Amino acid sequence: MSSPPESEALLAAARDAVLVVDDARIFVDANPAACRLLGLSLRELVGRRLDDFLEPGVDIDTAWRRFLETGEQTGELKVIRPDGQVRHVEYGATARFVASRHLAILRDIADRKRAEAERAELLRREQLRLRETETLLAVSRTLGSTLDPTETMRRVAREIALALGADMVGAYMADTAQESLWPVAGYHVPPEMLDAFRRIPIPIKNHPAIEEAWSQRRAVWTDDMPGDPRVDPEALRQFPHQSDMFVPIRVKDRPVGGF
Repeated sequence: MSSPPESEALLAAARDAVLVVDDARIFVDANPAACRLLGLSLRELVGRRLDDFLEPGVDIDTAWRRFLETGEQTGELKVIRPDGQVRHVEYGATARFVASRHLAILRDIADRKRAEAERAELLRREQLRLRETETLLAVSRTLGSTLDPTETMRRVAREIALALGADMVGAYMADTAQESLWPVAGYHVPPEMLDAFRRIPIPIKNHPAIEEAWSQRRAVWTDDMPGDPRVDPEALRQFPHQSDMFVPIRVKDRPVGGF
């Protein structure tokens, strides 16, 4: 950068990355913070293209034309370093701050992104606990309101569907051989699936997802039924859907059925 010594010292001390590119999006200058951010020395960085540090699939040509038309641009993006590290940055760019030269200032926001992700995860867990509590209260009320086992299962299935936002919930009990799960109640079963739902059991043996829930006494979840190798292909053919959660029902720590 051709600038007075004071400016050069200021840029060298700056914590934000300062980069200069030419019309071909080739780096022609950078301050030390930019070299640290991109993981290269100034000598290694000069001559490289901006495009080399962006995620695959980014439409840089369209963004670049818009940048040159408007004269400035701000936003967030991911920078890919040569060593494979990904850095989240926010940036501000000015076109043609001198002839055929364009200036960009990048700030690493990894800490902010991490904090945002932690807050989102905390909120997700709080919401999950709230739904679980609401479900338990609703199930408790249901269990105390009727002595009819089938009606109880249907009501519990309804409460689970409402709490989890499920499209459909089926209640199943295992046969005496513990080989298959037979439907005893359902909630929001689509009309076109109702006959199959009533007639066709879900295998326990040779169905890894159910076996996992059965043996480990825990819920099993998948959001890719067609691609999950644990899913029984015939059961999926009979009941095609994308996401599924199976929750075993236990009596004295022995699985007897599930939702």
